[in-house]
Amino acid sequence: MARVDPHLTFGCEVALDVDLALLGELEQVQHLFLRRLLSLHRRSILVVFFSETGLIPIRYRRIGLALGFLSYLLGLPMTHLAKAALENAFSLASHGHSSWINNLIIILARLPVTVVCTLNDLRDPKRIERLTDQVMQSCEASIQISLETQNGTVLLFHVNGGYVGSVKRVSKMNAMPYSHAKGTALCYIFAIAS
Repeated sequence: MARVDPHLTFGCEVALDVDLALLGELEQVQHLFLRRLLSLHRRSILVVFFSETGLIPIRYRRIGLALGFLSYLLGLPMTHLAKAALENAFSLASHGHSSWINNLIIILARLPVTVVCTLNDLRDPKRIERLTDQVMQSCEASIQISLETQNGTVLLFHVNGGYVGSVKRVSKMNAMPYSHAKGTALCYIFAIAS
């Protein structure tokens, strides 16, 4: 994954994933890579990749990196050009115009389990940390919902007791990985999928 991840996350701090069709292409690359890495059939269940391998879906990884970048920008002095651009983006957003800040609010609202935020939330580094935690909780919840609703994951759900591993914080600029789930469930679900 170390060779593919930089290509999937390059520029995500600046170019947010507002266009879902383009994000879908990145998700397809991530899924294709995981299938080839694990030698799985192209019809294998996608949600299991993330619940059992400890990887984060690219959508959430890119949002986590963008929130980390925003936190970095807020810490810059007012004389820095990037800080001036950020203040301009906040000004545009407060007047209802399209901006990087509005795009960030849009992508948070479009998550399968919505994360609601305001302009004030995005101005405070402590609130951004809470937002990052909420994004990872949204990730866990969407994986859990997918596990509960897909036909082929019933056994996995019962073996793990309906549990998706908890999220642990690694760094401010890195989205948090899941702790590894129980290995026996992995064997069962991949046997069903193939």
